[in-house]
Amino acid sequence: MYQYDQRPNTRFNEAAQTVLAQIRESEYAVLVGRNNCGKSFLLKTLTQQWGQTASYLGPARYQNFNLLGYYTPNRNRRNERWNNFINHWHQQHQNIDNSPVNLQQAVAELTDSQRNNLIEIVELLLGTRMEIKETVPGNSMSQKYISCNGHNISFTSSGFRLVATLLTSLLDTDYDTFLIDEPELGISPEAQGVLADFLFDRERRAKE
Repeated sequence: MYQYDQRPNTRFNEAAQTVLAQIRESEYAVLVGRNNCGKSFLLKTLTQQWGQTASYLGPARYQNFNLLGYYTPNRNRRNERWNNFINHWHQQHQNIDNSPVNLQQAVAELTDSQRNNLIEIVELLLGTRMEIKETVPGNSMSQKYISCNGHNISFTSSGFRLVATLLTSLLDTDYDTFLIDEPELGISPEAQGVLADFLFDRERRAKE
């Protein structure tokens, strides 16, 4: 008998498994469909099926912050993020689209080289100059913040921060597959086109 909070008992048939295996091996794939056809459920299920090297980025990616977080080394970071995703995915009794990526912390966890790449890509795509600055000039021990064309990132548009979140996530070498739910969410059509062109241009990506 169906219960009011019962999860859908969705299963993939053999033909679907074959297609999913092809998607896994491809460089990129785009899934399209009308609302409520199960795209988010599919992406979460694939993340679970493909394991710790797959990263799910939910549509709830709106974030704002003034200061960068501190980087604390954690060798089990990927494992902990995976376990949190699985526990949340299995225990939730409704469709919640949170994203595990926190831009404030994610930028701090990048290497210097990765941060330099992020700065170059953002300027290339959006024409905005990002800089990591000290809250107290001349004091390298003071907390850092992100300056965007001379202003704190907290004053940038939500669309800018959404693009920055996607780019920062894609620079994380802990993962070889990213499952992005509603990648166009909150991003202007022009920025969507620029971002898509960059992601689908293999030679351009390789240079970065």
